[in-house]
Amino acid sequence: METEGLVDSDFIKTHTVGYSDYKNYLMGEEDNTPKTPGWAEKITNVKEDVIYAIARGYATIKPAALLAGWGHQRTSYGEQSARALMTLACMSGNVGIRGGGFAGRGNRNPSTIPIGSLPRGPYKPVDRVNSATWATSLLEDELDPPIKIAYIVADNLINKTPDTLRNIQALKQLDFIVVQDPYLTPTARFADIVLPICTDLERSDLAVSWGYDSHLFYSQQSVDKVGESRTDYWVFSNLADRLGFHEAYTHGRSEEEWISHLLESTPLDVNVLRREGILRLDSEPRVALAEFRADPKANPLKTSSGLIEIVCPEAIKAGLPSVPSYIETYEYSEQYPLQLLTPHSRIRSHSCLHINSWLQRLEPHSVWINSKDAMVRGIQDGEIVEVTSKSGTIRISAMVTERIMPGVVCVYEGTWYQPSSDGVDEGGCANVLTSHITSVTGGYATHSDWVEVRRVKD
Repeated sequence: METEGLVDSDFIKTHTVGYSDYKNYLMGEEDNTPKTPGWAEKITNVKEDVIYAIARGYATIKPAALLAGWGHQRTSYGEQSARALMTLACMSGNVGIRGGGFAGRGNRNPSTIPIGSLPRGPYKPVDRVNSATWATSLLEDELDPPIKIAYIVADNLINKTPDTLRNIQALKQLDFIVVQDPYLTPTARFADIVLPICTDLERSDLAVSWGYDSHLFYSQQSVDKVGESRTDYWVFSNLADRLGFHEAYTHGRSEEEWISHLLESTPLDVNVLRREGILRLDSEPRVALAEFRADPKANPLKTSSGLIEIVCPEAIKAGLPSVPSYIETYEYSEQYPLQLLTPHSRIRSHSCLHINSWLQRLEPHSVWINSKDAMVRGIQDGEIVEVTSKSGTIRISAMVTERIMPGVVCVYEGTWYQPSSDGVDEGGCANVLTSHITSVTGGYATHSDWVEVRRVKD
């Protein structure tokens, strides 16, 4: 785009800062390595002519949107990928125009639904830990005061976060663990006390959608509670009573009374909500950064310069390079030569729905491996294999396919940890293979882990 004059230089000049430094990086002014499509092919295995075609198409077809997803940045320098894509949108001028943008972020207003919620109470957390590395914080005594008790609610903690085996070590060193959950999850199996919580079908609730959709859901109880299961609210209300602040916690209301109170206090059409179970309040689509594009001085961004910062002071403070440059994170070794990807499955939400046997039959859990990698290892499609990393080993079937590139394997995250008698996980939990590596600013970096795949001997 730069060498063929396809960069929107007017937009770069008026709406960004730091592009000249980025251009010097692209042209190899400092390291004598121009970042050409030929240079990129050696790293990505994407053919040079394909990169040329994509670049020319993106630069000349207007408008064009970058739909990058949220997986490419899950590496130890994932921030650089996101920064590079934002810069690319600026180079093509696809910022602040209808049909342009970066992954559609901001094209709708954030979800704001006029419905109340339960009172939060007067207390706030004393401390917080990174969800990716909480086990390391416990094991290495990084917390003051140290955590002695874990009360785990609505979270299959050891399964969902990286490095499952290290997570187990962290839980085992605690004095006491309580888990409340509808299911005996892998995390619940390490609890001293498990409180059985009823499912969504056994209680009524109000819930709002996540992200930029403005949907309000009224989930009404459809079956009686089973056995001794209770709701989370029932448990916490009784705990509040024993601790002496029941009235402050409940305001004297039951769950049903809270739902009625919240519905009576909202200006929304609750009749539609009661009848249909869902109320959609989405605003009209908007063009993200349209006002900024029209007049950057009158509508500055929340950056130090008010402009899009290709050279970003905050990134530099965090320990990142000044520009969104490529940083080598390739850690090939003979012991672990395959890069691991752990994307989200279409049949689960993290570990939720894992125990749905119908979904398990619909898409059996396997490790995806390219036919070339499978052939040199003597692996046949459907064969049971072991996938091993520095962190642990899982035992699952192999799916030999051309739908994944050589040198890379895929294990979908979310399946439940299920250790066999020899300690190998036969549930295929992807986080048995991942580590507590994080990106520079603390993001998940599970795609920076490496593995080997071997046949299980007869």
